[in-house]
Amino acid sequence: MLCNEFIDKMLSLMSNPIPRLRNSLECLHIQIELQNNYVYNLINYFIMLMPEYKYNWESMQIMENRGQIYKNFNSIEKCYKFQDFHSYLLNHNIFNQEEAVWLEDAIHEILVE
Repeated sequence: MLCNEFIDKMLSLMSNPIPRLRNSLECLHIQIELQNNYVYNLINYFIMLMPEYKYNWESMQIMENRGQIYKNFNSIEKCYKFQDFHSYLLNHNIFNQEEAVWLEDAIHEILVE
């Protein structure tokens, strides 16, 4: 998955709770603002993390269904790269605090699909 596809998917998932993201012009504006090496490096990290994250998520689900605890899964929000991305989006006024709450859910959904 390329960085632009990742951003597009993220914005699409976030459009359910954030009405302004249903506007294609607004999404295009955000994608243009995210066209830089710093953001690309963060998103490339998420893309590289995808197989491991998905495996750990599925393993945790299986263990929970058995009533056991799986300790190898760490939520994406605990990842420092996610925190950097979250901060970047807030600091550059791409999302406000209320909208950024949905970022973790969107990235999680992308990583486990």
